[in-house]
Amino acid sequence: MAAREYFVIDQSGHMSFSIGDEEPESFGTLDAAKRRARELAKSEPGRTVVIAQSIAYVTCEVSPPVVAMKERKLRA
Repeated sequence: MAAREYFVIDQSGHMSFSIGDEEPESFGTLDAAKRRARELAKSEPGRTVVIAQSIAYVTCEVSPPVVAMKERKLRA
């Protein structure tokens, strides 16, 4: 069975980040993601916060002519 990983996204489409990190915060359990989503919702009342489950996480650097790609393994 594949590992599950959750992300918290605000209504503008921005993912939750920890200060100083280059990658978005990811959560190994739905409960942990819910806690973070509630924190964000309290900090911005009236705005929508969504929890998304990751199937795959792939990033692609935009630096022509060479394209570098990084795939991150999901947490176990």
